[in-house]
Amino acid sequence: MRRLSLKLLLDYLTDLETQGDGYIDLCSSRIFGFKGLIGEVITKLLISGYYPELTSRLQPSRDAGDGSVKFFLGYCREFECSQVTPPIRGPCGLSVDFYLRGGSYRRNSYFLFGTPSQFRGR
Repeated sequence: MRRLSLKLLLDYLTDLETQGDGYIDLCSSRIFGFKGLIGEVITKLLISGYYPELTSRLQPSRDAGDGSVKFFLGYCREFECSQVTPPIRGPCGLSVDFYLRGGSYRRNSYFLFGTPSQFRGR
């Protein structure tokens, strides 16, 4: 995103859509929302300490550059949660693994993506 203007980025996504690679419905606010979400997730992963292999490769959300985001997305895509049967792959697997490592409902664990209702501000 830093190397492309928002217009060029949206044009790029539109070109992908017209080439038959699938339907992409992203407006500029959605793109910035995803960037914020990914930054929050990176910060949660670093604070938790559950994944030491990420500590040297990721930056906290306020400092997260393109390298951290790209590495995180690749890690997410390849992740496999083997704490459940059958194993879950991808971002869903990472989310489940994070929740289970935190103690799940027994310890009022946080979600990796999003916030449980009991932790939301009123």
